[in-house]
Amino acid sequence: MGMIFSEYDRASLTFFFSFLSGEEKTKLLLEAQIQAEARQKKEEEKRKADERDMEANKKCAISMKNIIKIK
Repeated sequence: MGMIFSEYDRASLTFFFSFLSGEEKTKLLLEAQIQAEARQKKEEEKRKADERDMEANKKCAISMKNIIKIK
């Protein structure tokens, strides 16, 4: 690969990845994919928990209205 070092910003990811083997790049990509999937699962669990909380809050509000009507 005829890379001219002066053409690269040494802080760039392109420069960094140019030194990694294909196997190392694959490992990094796999790890990134695993982390992204875990983050996505966590966000989905949080979204579902938020939906459950909102539903519980609605039921609580309805119960409070019914208690106030009874009095």
